[in-house]
Amino acid sequence: MKFIVAAFGAALCLFGAVKTAEAQDVTLTSRDKSIEISGNLLGFDGTYYRVDTVYGELTVDGTGVLCEGPACPNLEAYIAELTFSGTPIIGRVLLPALIEGYARGAGLSVRRSEIGDTLTTYELFSEQGLETIGVFTIKQTSNDEGFADILSNEADVAMALRAASEEEIAFAVEAGFGALNSGVQHEVIAMDALVPTVDIDSGVTSISMTHLAGLLDGSVTSWRELGEDSDAPIQVVLTDAVGDVFQPVTTVMQENGFANPSIPNVHVLESSPLSLDFAFYSTIENTRRPIPISDSCGIAHAGEARAIKSLEYPLSLPMYLYRPMRRMPKIGQDFFNYLDGTSAKRVVERAGFQAIDASEADVDTQGRRLANAISLATTEDLSGLKAAVSELKGRRLLSLVFRFDDAGEGYDANSSTSMKRLVRMAESGGLDGQSLLFVGFGAEEGLAEKVAMDFQTEFPAGPGVINISTAEFGEVMPVACPDTELGKHKNTRVEVWVR
Repeated sequence: MKFIVAAFGAALCLFGAVKTAEAQDVTLTSRDKSIEISGNLLGFDGTYYRVDTVYGELTVDGTGVLCEGPACPNLEAYIAELTFSGTPIIGRVLLPALIEGYARGAGLSVRRSEIGDTLTTYELFSEQGLETIGVFTIKQTSNDEGFADILSNEADVAMALRAASEEEIAFAVEAGFGALNSGVQHEVIAMDALVPTVDIDSGVTSISMTHLAGLLDGSVTSWRELGEDSDAPIQVVLTDAVGDVFQPVTTVMQENGFANPSIPNVHVLESSPLSLDFAFYSTIENTRRPIPISDSCGIAHAGEARAIKSLEYPLSLPMYLYRPMRRMPKIGQDFFNYLDGTSAKRVVERAGFQAIDASEADVDTQGRRLANAISLATTEDLSGLKAAVSELKGRRLLSLVFRFDDAGEGYDANSSTSMKRLVRMAESGGLDGQSLLFVGFGAEEGLAEKVAMDFQTEFPAGPGVINISTAEFGEVMPVACPDTELGKHKNTRVEVWVR
């Protein structure tokens, strides 16, 4: 019999049919009767029991024990369960599409059931439709409630439009849920963005961060302030789920120096020729025209696919799935493995979102980036910029970009997923025979070498089939204004160029 002692003693809600609220006494006895453990059953994943005992939480291999007590699961009738909780923006369209795509690929049938306005279940059946394999439940709550639910054992996976906060990460570690910011406990399953749009006949061509903040707090009210020859009032139109969307937007405003931004002037209205709409990139109507956002130094960011994927666009919205460190049933692990594959990428794109992939762009198509760099360059910078362009000419830039946490010691939430995607691309042979150049930008040196080494650790066969090299070009090609902390963070990055 195999007993695995968890690294924590907190009672956890587990994947399986039994939740913490329903925990009851069980006794697990080894088949030779020599060992007996009693406690509250926290969960069963089809193979392992997890029990809260006087010794702490124990994970026990079910093949070596007999279970007695009112909470013991019916081994023959066991059905795996997975509960997702969080922002409706993920739970309404994207996650259902991925669940159904996974089921098709696995040869399973799906039955969807709506339970009120905010709860949906997906029952997955065997190919013959005679046996229930698992049940996925989606709770449409909010960013904050999604994290609260996984940390209070009310759900198994959090859906969020923002990364876990420092407080949430610390709470999870203290409670024994693992490090939510580690690459194995979260996944960026897609990208979207909040994009300011105007009527297709409008003369407004861009909006500054200052004007954007003014629209949100009510200090900018007329079209003349945005350059139009009209004093007509601006009608601000938002998508729904205002709180979830503007939580990351508020963070961006704070990081750009706008203290305590508020949005009293914002209402959900219908679009009109006199409205400025904040729309999801995935849902922009053909009667509307997206406009770039400009920083204080003049760098302009257009809401376009490559800029959204690389997070250069300031209102990019990564779509996260977070899970505590715990065993999940096989069907749950199979689903998360599916999210890393090309089939999931196709589902994401058909649903209208941006997949986290290694799409390519060459130097010749990057006029906006080069124009921004030239406009900010000193005489000394121009020689460095010329050297960078000369080195990168003939190569193609992948949309996978690596940035780092505030301490500069590990990857940020998005970059962990980027490393997974790059390794998966290499494992599938997509980089065979190519030259892979990791290019570091920003004031800190040595980051390109770090990313290259991490890649080779994850894909040790790399040097044999891929020519791997590094380069550093300092601050000659900024993608954001260098006079803010947010700008410095975005400019400190490692890009991947191939040839």
